Amino acid sequence: MTFVFTSDVGLQIILPVSASLTGAVKTYLDARTPSGTTVTWTCPTTGYDSSSLYYITTSSASGGLDTSGVWKIAPHIIWGAASSISLHGKPYLLTVSDPV
Repeated sequence: MTFVFTSDVGLQIILPVSASLTGAVKTYLDARTPSGTTVTWTCPTTGYDSSSLYYITTSSASGGLDTSGVWKIAPHIIWGAASSISLHGKPYLLTVSDPV
C-alpha cells in the first residue's frame, strides 16, 4: 500500500488513458480538491509513454497536494486546434493524508 501525504513534493501521478497521445497538442489533469476547488495541472505530451498522462507534484498551492482528503483527478487530452478533438477521461480518486 502506498501512502500519499500533503507534504509530498516530486510525487509522480500517472494516469492511463484510453487513447494514444500521438499528435496531442495539450494534455492536463483537472484535480478537484477535497474542498471542491479545481486546479489544472499541465502534463507533458511526451515523456512517460504514449497512453498515460503524468504530473509531478510541486510545493506550490496550485501544483501540489496541499489539502488532506479525497482528490478527484481527471485526465484531458486535446488533439489539433483547441476547438478540435478532445478526450475527457475517467476520473481517479487519490486519498491524501496529513503527515504524522
